Amino acid sequence: MTQFIVATHSTLALGFEQAVRFFAPDISNLHTLTAYVDGDTSFESRLRALISTLLPAEIAVFTDIPGGSVNRIVCEQLEFELGRIRVISGINLSLLLELILHATPITDAAIREAIKNARTQLVYMNDALETQEGEEDL
Repeated sequence: MTQFIVATHSTLALGFEQAVRFFAPDISNLHTLTAYVDGDTSFESRLRALISTLLPAEIAVFTDIPGGSVNRIVCEQLEFELGRIRVISGINLSLLLELILHATPITDAAIREAIKNARTQLVYMNDALETQEGEEDL
């Protein structure tokens, strides 16, 4: 079973965990790591410890900001566990739910498809509602 880690600046990861558990309360393969909360600088060591407890399982790590410090530290782990760890950055709830509730093992193709689907969930609702109103007028 794929293990999922949500690693973010501050406590955002905890919010994602709460939201996932709202939809799937019995999820057992979701783990969170917060970074830089109350001056804590142990993120890297906590990440390594968590990964070592999860291996040899496949691991998907979600980070908040591509190129941010959390993402860079996570990506450094790819050097050590290439092929076992996949990193997805720019997390949103749609993406996380699609992958964590995926019935089959997570593949690169499944991740790419979930990212494509998640992008469609980014909608400027003012424009969408305006378009919808225009269609109703026809």
